[in-house]
Amino acid sequence: NVHVIDTIAQRYPQLKLIFDHMALAINVKDDVAFRDFDKLLVAAKRPNIAVKVSALPCYTDAPYPYKNLHVYVKRVYDAFGPQRMLWGSDLSRLPCAYSQCVTLFTAELPWLYGDDLDAIMGRNLCRWLEWEMPAR
Repeated sequence: NVHVIDTIAQRYPQLKLIFDHMALAINVKDDVAFRDFDKLLVAAKRPNIAVKVSALPCYTDAPYPYKNLHVYVKRVYDAFGPQRMLWGSDLSRLPCAYSQCVTLFTAELPWLYGDDLDAIMGRNLCRWLEWEMPAR
Protein backbone atom coordinates (compact mmCIF):
# COMPACT_ATOMS: atom_id res chain seq x y z
CA ASN A 1 0.00 0.00 0.00
CA VAL A 2 2.94 2.33 -0.48
CA HIS A 3 1.08 4.14 -3.24
CA VAL A 4 -1.79 4.93 -0.83
CA ILE A 5 0.58 6.52 1.69
CA ASP A 6 2.30 8.40 -1.13
CA THR A 7 -1.04 9.84 -2.23
CA ILE A 8 -1.90 10.88 1.33
CA ALA A 9 1.53 12.49 1.74
CA GLN A 10 1.02 14.44 -1.46
CA ARG A 11 -2.47 15.60 -0.46
CA TYR A 12 -1.42 16.57 3.11
CA PRO A 13 2.17 17.86 2.90
CA GLN A 14 2.18 19.03 6.54
CA LEU A 15 1.32 15.54 7.79
CA LYS A 16 4.41 13.56 8.81
CA LEU A 17 4.25 9.88 7.93
CA ILE A 18 6.58 7.00 8.72
CA PHE A 19 6.85 3.67 6.89
CA ASP A 20 7.58 0.90 9.39
CA HIS A 21 10.16 -1.75 8.53
CA MET A 22 10.92 -0.23 5.11
CA ALA A 23 7.32 -1.06 4.10
CA LEU A 24 8.20 -4.76 3.88
CA ALA A 25 5.54 -7.45 4.00
CA ILE A 26 5.35 -9.31 7.27
CA ASN A 27 6.19 -13.03 7.65
CA VAL A 28 8.25 -13.27 4.46
CA LYS A 29 12.01 -13.18 3.95
CA ASP A 30 14.77 -12.43 1.52
CA ASP A 31 13.73 -12.04 -2.15
CA VAL A 32 10.03 -12.35 -1.36
CA ALA A 33 10.24 -9.67 1.35
CA PHE A 34 11.99 -7.25 -0.98
CA ARG A 35 10.06 -7.93 -4.19
CA ASP A 36 8.21 -4.58 -4.03
CA PHE A 37 11.05 -2.63 -2.42
CA ASP A 38 11.40 -0.20 -5.33
CA LYS A 39 7.89 1.11 -4.65
CA LEU A 40 9.15 2.45 -1.33
CA LEU A 41 11.92 4.40 -3.02
CA VAL A 42 9.37 6.25 -5.18
CA ALA A 43 7.88 7.72 -2.00
CA ALA A 44 11.22 9.38 -1.20
CA LYS A 45 10.13 12.35 -3.29
CA ARG A 46 7.77 13.33 -0.46
CA PRO A 47 9.65 15.29 2.23
CA ASN A 48 6.95 14.42 4.77
CA ILE A 49 7.66 10.67 4.59
CA ALA A 50 10.31 9.00 6.74
CA VAL A 51 11.33 5.32 6.88
CA LYS A 52 11.99 3.11 9.86
CA VAL A 53 14.89 0.80 9.07
CA SER A 54 13.72 -1.49 11.82
CA ALA A 55 13.48 -5.21 12.51
CA LEU A 56 15.59 -5.94 9.44
CA PRO A 57 16.97 -9.27 10.75
CA CYS A 58 13.36 -10.50 10.69
CA TYR A 59 13.40 -10.27 6.89
CA THR A 60 16.27 -12.60 6.11
CA ASP A 61 17.50 -16.12 6.72
CA ALA A 62 21.09 -14.96 6.21
CA PRO A 63 23.37 -15.02 9.25
CA TYR A 64 24.72 -11.92 10.98
CA PRO A 65 26.01 -9.47 9.69
CA TYR A 66 23.14 -9.87 7.18
CA LYS A 67 25.20 -8.80 4.18
CA ASN A 68 22.21 -9.24 1.87
CA LEU A 69 20.41 -6.42 3.74
CA HIS A 70 23.22 -3.88 3.38
CA VAL A 71 22.31 -2.97 -0.19
CA TYR A 72 18.71 -2.23 0.78
CA VAL A 73 19.74 0.00 3.68
CA LYS A 74 22.10 1.87 1.35
CA ARG A 75 19.37 2.35 -1.23
CA VAL A 76 17.04 3.80 1.41
CA TYR A 77 19.89 6.06 2.55
CA ASP A 78 20.49 7.24 -1.01
CA ALA A 79 16.79 7.84 -1.72
CA PHE A 80 15.54 9.31 1.57
CA GLY A 81 18.79 10.66 2.93
CA PRO A 82 20.01 10.04 6.46
CA GLN A 83 17.65 12.66 7.94
CA ARG A 84 14.52 10.65 7.10
CA MET A 85 15.74 7.26 8.30
CA LEU A 86 14.77 6.02 11.77
CA TRP A 87 16.47 3.00 13.34
CA GLY A 88 14.46 0.56 15.40
CA SER A 89 14.73 -2.98 16.68
CA ASP A 90 11.20 -4.32 17.15
CA LEU A 91 12.77 -6.22 20.02
CA SER A 92 9.67 -8.35 20.63
CA ARG A 93 10.25 -10.40 17.48
CA LEU A 94 13.97 -10.20 16.74
CA PRO A 95 15.48 -13.51 15.59
CA CYS A 96 18.88 -12.36 16.85
CA ALA A 97 20.53 -10.70 19.82
CA TYR A 98 19.56 -7.06 20.31
CA SER A 99 23.24 -6.16 20.07
CA GLN A 100 23.39 -7.59 16.54
CA CYS A 101 20.44 -5.44 15.48
CA VAL A 102 22.37 -2.41 16.79
CA THR A 103 25.78 -3.33 15.39
CA LEU A 104 24.27 -4.05 11.98
CA PHE A 105 24.15 -0.25 11.75
CA THR A 106 26.93 0.87 14.09
CA ALA A 107 29.66 -1.56 12.98
CA GLU A 108 28.74 -3.36 9.74
CA LEU A 109 27.89 -0.50 7.37
CA PRO A 110 31.26 1.22 6.80
CA TRP A 111 29.67 4.04 4.79
CA LEU A 112 27.42 4.99 7.74
CA TYR A 113 29.20 6.98 10.46
CA GLY A 114 29.40 10.27 12.34
CA ASP A 115 26.43 12.63 12.38
CA ASP A 116 24.48 10.49 9.90
CA LEU A 117 24.77 7.44 12.15
CA ASP A 118 23.80 9.45 15.25
CA ALA A 119 20.80 10.84 13.41
CA ILE A 120 19.55 7.46 12.22
CA MET A 121 20.12 5.76 15.58
CA GLY A 122 17.86 8.16 17.48
CA ARG A 123 18.16 11.86 16.84
CA ASN A 124 15.94 11.73 13.74
CA LEU A 125 13.07 10.21 15.67
CA CYS A 126 13.19 13.03 18.22
CA ARG A 127 13.32 15.63 15.47
CA TRP A 128 10.57 13.98 13.37
CA LEU A 129 8.21 13.74 16.36
CA GLU A 130 9.27 17.17 17.64
CA TRP A 131 10.47 15.75 20.94
CA GLU A 132 13.10 17.50 23.00
CA MET A 133 16.52 16.47 21.75
CA PRO A 134 18.53 14.48 24.33
CA ALA A 135 22.02 15.61 25.24
CA ARG A 136 24.76 13.86 23.27
